[in-house]
Amino acid sequence: MTTPASARPDAPVEASIRPGSYVAEGRYRLLERHLASGGLQFWRGRDTVINRDVALIVVPVPAGWQAGRDRFFELLCMRTASAGFGHAGVVARVFDIVDARRFHLVVAEWTPGSSLVDVAVRRPAPAVIVAMMTDFVEMVRTTHHLSAIPCLDNPGRIRVNVDGKAVLAFPATLPEWDKADDVAGLGALLQDLLGDDEGRLGEYASGTWPTTHCPDA
Repeated sequence: MTTPASARPDAPVEASIRPGSYVAEGRYRLLERHLASGGLQFWRGRDTVINRDVALIVVPVPAGWQAGRDRFFELLCMRTASAGFGHAGVVARVFDIVDARRFHLVVAEWTPGSSLVDVAVRRPAPAVIVAMMTDFVEMVRTTHHLSAIPCLDNPGRIRVNVDGKAVLAFPATLPEWDKADDVAGLGALLQDLLGDDEGRLGEYASGTWPTTHCPDA
């Protein structure tokens, strides 16, 4: 396979992260960008080798980690893998984590359905929210009990599948994210979903989050 110029290691990051371009030596094609969080980007992509849609999470290496980028990648791999263990159907299964030099790429199964942001702005009934979030909240609890971190840093990570259940569709646990951050993120999420503040829902729809340790691009 010939690697497109935009996917070559010496190409600028901005040249390789756009709809229609290829990453990871041409294996994955970027199709549709979803909400971003700090330097992270969430995409629906296509695995060109086995011809299936995948979730792609672009993780830039923070400025403070440039000297230890190998350690950053190691921690990203370990923490992301441990967070999804034993939570099929609630956390998207991770297929691969790729070091693309200027950024890392987490490749996970694609979750058909709707973004949680789109569901939230439709103001679902409390009973619908409870049904949607029960398994997700339990996932966070059990994951923390096992000393793993899902990394709930942005609502754009979450999608609602065709069965109406919330799924961590864009998994990638950052090295500096901790349980307290997760608890704050989950609390803000539930408050936004169950609250009646139109302004908060507007902020939520833009993909903002009350607390973030996302890496700087």
